[in-house]
Amino acid sequence: MSEVPQSAIDAYKATFGELRRKLVETLGTETIDLLLERAVREILDVHPGFRIRRDGGSVLILDWEDDPINNHSDEYIRTAFSALYAALLIILARLLGKEIAVRLASALDADLVLQGQQIAPA
Repeated sequence: MSEVPQSAIDAYKATFGELRRKLVETLGTETIDLLLERAVREILDVHPGFRIRRDGGSVLILDWEDDPINNHSDEYIRTAFSALYAALLIILARLLGKEIAVRLASALDADLVLQGQQIAPA
């Protein structure tokens, strides 16, 4: 299996960054940071590549750390990010209701993720 180019991972991270910015505008940085930490913990057993760290200040940064033994396919990375979106949206749906969670992330096909589908097409 070939390694996923860093540019593909960066593209997934950029898309995630757009979702995060949208959520921060609505709910605030502290709330979204807590939700992100919780979502990563929820999917860590299935997708252990996600890492959360803080930059020199207090900004939370999401990274993907590929397994050096098992190179992951693009589909695996896409599925991992879809799982992260789904975990975030499910947590939001529990807190705010499904309709509000979907509205907050509507530009990223959040309703499909809440129905169990992948966010990015294969």
